[in-house]
Amino acid sequence: MPLEIFRAPSLLTLLLVVLFNYMAVGTLIWYQVLWLQEIWHWTPLHFAIGWTPVVICATGAACLAAWLIPRLAAQWILAIGTITILISNALMATVPLHQTY
Repeated sequence: MPLEIFRAPSLLTLLLVVLFNYMAVGTLIWYQVLWLQEIWHWTPLHFAIGWTPVVICATGAACLAAWLIPRLAAQWILAIGTITILISNALMATVPLHQTY
């Protein structure tokens, strides 16, 4: 990586966005595990089966991001990821108590 990248004026903004994204995903995972175990009383086997779509979609999203890197500017890829994290957090915050899935 070229050392000039550390002098870019947008580097601090980029690092903050990435940091906040990681914090949002970590919080989402923490509360979703807590929600599924404490509120819905899922066993570890239910949890593993219930998170199978998450694993498949995350793998697909990583492959899509890798495919988009030479085709789309990095700030747009980061913006798409940030919006999907925002949507997933909003969905988790508004999940009904007795929803089946």
